[in-house]
Amino acid sequence: MKSLMVVSQLNDPFYIDYDGEFAKYIIDRAKGSGLIEEGANVTELEANLVMQFFSPLVLSQRLLVDQTKEPCSSILCT
Repeated sequence: MKSLMVVSQLNDPFYIDYDGEFAKYIIDRAKGSGLIEEGANVTELEANLVMQFFSPLVLSQRLLVDQTKEPCSSILCT
């Protein structure tokens, strides 16, 4: 499962690339959270949907930059 997300300084998604496994994972979680209807046939991710799950991570990154001046350049989840 792989994804690349580039976020602007305004915390808006600028670029998102992902594989099918990542898309399925996010879509399944979105259905479980009620963000997508259970019967919906969704195969492509929208930036807003991805940000629903990753906004806490993006916002904490902004906090690191503002308070410690030491931002993360990347995050790897294994």
